[in-house]
Amino acid sequence: MADSGFAGTWIMQPEATTFDEHTLELMIERGTYKRSDCAPPFEVAADGSDQPIKEQPLFDTLSVRLVNPRRVDIVQKMAGKVTWKGVYTVSKDQRSMTLQFDDERPATPVTGTILYSRVGNPLSAAHLVSGSWRPEKMTQLSASALTLRIQDQEHGLSMSWSDGRRVESQLDVKYYPLNGYLTGEQVSILHPRPDTLAISREQGVTPVEVSRAVISDDGQTITYKQVEWVCRALTTYIYQKTAAP
Repeated sequence: MADSGFAGTWIMQPEATTFDEHTLELMIERGTYKRSDCAPPFEVAADGSDQPIKEQPLFDTLSVRLVNPRRVDIVQKMAGKVTWKGVYTVSKDQRSMTLQFDDERPATPVTGTILYSRVGNPLSAAHLVSGSWRPEKMTQLSASALTLRIQDQEHGLSMSWSDGRRVESQLDVKYYPLNGYLTGEQVSILHPRPDTLAISREQGVTPVEVSRAVISDDGQTITYKQVEWVCRALTTYIYQKTAAP
């Protein structure tokens, strides 16, 4: 890995984040919350209590609280510990929705806001959060999510993030522990081309992320295409190289 080209300190540009055509599919009616864009889909009672969830690698209970006709609060937990919180709020014209999230899975929590646009018309006799929603832009992201440091090592490299995650990989198709995250999380990193890193992440043995990081010809930009595997949603992040502090 002598001078891979990826070594250095990189800063994410939240305003440059883009999303694919994957839509968030939600339905809340008759006291039940359903999400159908993930595999497998899941549903729980929307009564604010912790409901058991199966076959979801990053949480084992989910609570849904209907705050008012335009707002829904979501809390995910793993082994009784809160791992992620989200607040969905529909605009007064019912054409857009914001998600304010608090991701507590990394050692240093990450907060952010994503703006969605409605696909189609509001559904009659259902909570206003119900429907198809396309993510449009990242409007806010905490500093804890912005910095990525990559270091070349003998036979491999290390990647560390400002939210406390860190992994050291030998680039040999094996999975290595992701420290500073959920217990059981592991990462495999390959270097199939001089300009590309292939990154796969598992929780236990269940895939949760498949990504490609491609460096620009001038070595100053990384385009990081991340597929959230359970819901098959692609998000593209842009990192710019900076001088290390």
